[in-house]
Amino acid sequence: MTAIQKKNERYNKIVDETLKKLINLFGKHLVSVSSSLLATDEFKPMLLIQLDEPLTVLLRDKKVSPNGKSIKAVLKKVADLQIHITTTREMADFAADFPIELVHIKKRYRRLYGDDPIVNMDVNFENVHSAVSVSIQEVLMRLRTAYLSQHYDGLLVKNTVIQLYPTFESALYLRSQSIPTGLREVVFKVESCYNTKSGVLSEIAQSISMNKRSILVRNMLALLLALEEILAGVKGLKGIGAAQ
Repeated sequence: MTAIQKKNERYNKIVDETLKKLINLFGKHLVSVSSSLLATDEFKPMLLIQLDEPLTVLLRDKKVSPNGKSIKAVLKKVADLQIHITTTREMADFAADFPIELVHIKKRYRRLYGDDPIVNMDVNFENVHSAVSVSIQEVLMRLRTAYLSQHYDGLLVKNTVIQLYPTFESALYLRSQSIPTGLREVVFKVESCYNTKSGVLSEIAQSISMNKRSILVRNMLALLLALEEILAGVKGLKGIGAAQ
């Protein structure tokens, strides 16, 4: 068994054990649990937990409140995973509120328990287009300041590119491209689709996989330029949603 297979087996066991405990602790208030793979180089699963009422309400419920400490203990034990707790009412607006996340989740999720809140959600081009533009612009504003003030390091560059991973997936969706799995594969395709002048994103992804943070620092200005090029390409797609 390879290291990746062992890691997947361990995560599957953790997810299964956590699911059984959640069903027991929340009872009928647990509407659904879905798992989605966070396909950065770490390939960690994410859990989407849907409750019928807000957690603050349920913790005052006479049947759930006695389990409060146990619920905290269960979630603390799997704190290295990404866990999102939502409600049925919030899930009704998920496609509109989180279009980038929807593109990412739809590609690699599986229903573990209860309803399937994702299957009938439609990805809207205009929502994705707007969200991708905002996501890249927000990152650019922060990175420009960090670059000019010289207040950045390899960790900032690494976290920024990993943070943008779902945004890059959605940038590919906007160009009607198939979305590969893995950070290096996704950024390489984004560079190709949006005709960036350098392969800096691929270089950064490679450095991340090799854990070479010192190399990452030298790529800061090139990263800014690449993101500006991608943003310009995304904005140039405005209005073509009906053709998708």
